[in-house]
Amino acid sequence: MKNIKYMVLVIVLAICYNCKEKKASKTISEFKELTEENRLMLIDSLTKMVEYDQSFRRMIALGTKDSAILKKDNEMREKPVEEYMAYRKTIISTISEAQKDSLWKLQHELDLKNHKAFVKLVEEYGYPSKQRLKIKTDIGFEILLHPPKEIKPKIYLKKMEKLLMPEVKSKRLEPILYAQLVDNIRQKVLKQPQLYGTNKSFNIKTMSEGLPIIEDIRETNKARKEIGLPELNAGEYEVY
Repeated sequence: MKNIKYMVLVIVLAICYNCKEKKASKTISEFKELTEENRLMLIDSLTKMVEYDQSFRRMIALGTKDSAILKKDNEMREKPVEEYMAYRKTIISTISEAQKDSLWKLQHELDLKNHKAFVKLVEEYGYPSKQRLKIKTDIGFEILLHPPKEIKPKIYLKKMEKLLMPEVKSKRLEPILYAQLVDNIRQKVLKQPQLYGTNKSFNIKTMSEGLPIIEDIRETNKARKEIGLPELNAGEYEVY
């Protein structure tokens, strides 16, 4: 009798778990319809978010409000990273630390606003990929790279995993973009080895790019396989 009750309990729990798994990954029909009007609205919203994302960030990074320098910097970003970084070293900062602090405060407010808007957008329409929006570049990805100051980086990654992993599994978000997001936050914000090994490292001393830096190739390839990326081979990564 006890065995029967135990088996019934296991079956019930399994059913509940499967229900939760199915609910975690929405189908297209569960989102708002991506009509032509909504498609254009999303493009407009994302374009504004990208503008907010860079409103003060580049001024702070370059140490200038000079529009000519900002324009030149935008052009130089298209060059090889070594050439761009060499150019950056020629720019002389003209804003004070107090001004930088004020600009950061304004940027952090915009980052939080962007985060809330982007999460709501994904929850309502699914990830707005370039394929779904019929545009050339994935304009929403840049917003994800700058988490709001109010959310700790590790918590942010967990929130993004919960929000975006179903989008990867449903093929609305390319696996490589999700992997690059995780690696970017780990490498640049948390100062940790990458998980997926998707982002090149950069040596500030030699001003040159290097291989992705990971911690354990077995864990990396396991994580890559789980989201549909090919394994890394010897010579394609460095171990931390």
